[in-house]
Amino acid sequence: MKRFLLVLAVALALPAVAAAKGPDQATISGPGLKTVTLGGSGESLGTSLGELTERAGLFPAAFQTSPNPMLSSAPTKSLGSKYRIHFRVPGPAGGAFWIDQDVYPYAKGGALTYTKPGQRIFDSKTPGGWFLGGAQLELFLRQHGLPARDPGASSASGSNAALVAGIAIPGALALAAAGLLYRRRSRHA
Repeated sequence: MKRFLLVLAVALALPAVAAAKGPDQATISGPGLKTVTLGGSGESLGTSLGELTERAGLFPAAFQTSPNPMLSSAPTKSLGSKYRIHFRVPGPAGGAFWIDQDVYPYAKGGALTYTKPGQRIFDSKTPGGWFLGGAQLELFLRQHGLPARDPGASSASGSNAALVAGIAIPGALALAAAGLLYRRRSRHA
């Protein structure tokens, strides 16, 4: 009888706990992207929100999982433009928890998310870390309005060109002036 009551208590508690853990809304924002809002069930792969939750690695970033797919550091320094996903997770008594992820869709090697550790969710805090969403996350974001190319790439290469020109042109002028001065001194000597 005790075993039956224990099984019954666990069976009744599991659906309530499971239903309380997934997001019901997410907004995605960043350069060149009109803010996108997704709603519904973040636990169902058949929904856009569920797909985003899975591809962005929200659950392993928010709750300790095994095996743990989270990375302690970014696998590349070439991250590209940063976007933001703002997840709303319903909490008890009508409250909510907000989990933020930085998203780097144009990172070398595939799209990455970063979840800052220590964000409050239920009775714990997010372990956080880096998650490789790869081509699937990038494709999902493109289907929801992400530009095909990194909008920050052209301005970065333009600013690099300006930096090179800002150093090279004065340097070339200084060398030319030194060469002329040397030639004049050589002729007079």
